[in-house]
Amino acid sequence: MTDERLREAGDPTTASERLGELLRRGRQGGEAALLAALVRNPSLPLDALGDALRSTREPWCPAAWHNPSVPLLLLATPSPAYVEAALGALLHVERGWPVGVVPGTITLERRVRFWSDYRPRPSDPWGPVRIAEARSFARHLAGLFGLPDP
Repeated sequence: MTDERLREAGDPTTASERLGELLRRGRQGGEAALLAALVRNPSLPLDALGDALRSTREPWCPAAWHNPSVPLLLLATPSPAYVEAALGALLHVERGWPVGVVPGTITLERRVRFWSDYRPRPSDPWGPVRIAEARSFARHLAGLFGLPDP
């Protein structure tokens, strides 16, 4: 990937047509850094942003939730699919967290509450940085969906 393409991907003045082209190329080539920059760009067309939010298995998916246009998208096209996608993104950030997950009972609200209540212990499988990352992302999602703030 060239620095020029990465610059274009993150530049809010880049035309939406060009962003769409970069998105297609980035997905074909599996260029995670390019895709992470693209999905954060507020000029990304809302339909492409919606697709990115639902790409929960992609390493760049959590970055899409930090796009400044997400609240507009959620207001313009509300859907329970976005709540499920947000949960998938949070679980991706948690990646392998073994505590507090009971199959069949996982909801976004419960995971946000888990991170609100969780207090690190010396035996934690993660270090404080990864715990802070998951807690911060849970707090961000709580704000987007009007959930109690962790």
